[in-house]
Amino acid sequence: MQASNTSKFIFDIPTLVATISQFVPLALGDVVLTGTPSGVGYRRDPKVLLRDGDRMVVEIERVGRLETPVAAE
Repeated sequence: MQASNTSKFIFDIPTLVATISQFVPLALGDVVLTGTPSGVGYRRDPKVLLRDGDRMVVEIERVGRLETPVAAE
């Protein structure tokens, strides 16, 4: 539902990493969350929410792709 890229960030990646590193030591495997691009399903009318059986996909060019199945509790 959402698609964007880092060119739309307010701050570039080196600035984000440098700023965060001033307060928290970053280690291999840490994940930096930066927010969400436009298109959030909750803000749509009607709302579009995740359901059992859906798959969430996050892909970063030249890094990899992560697919996560959604399961109802």
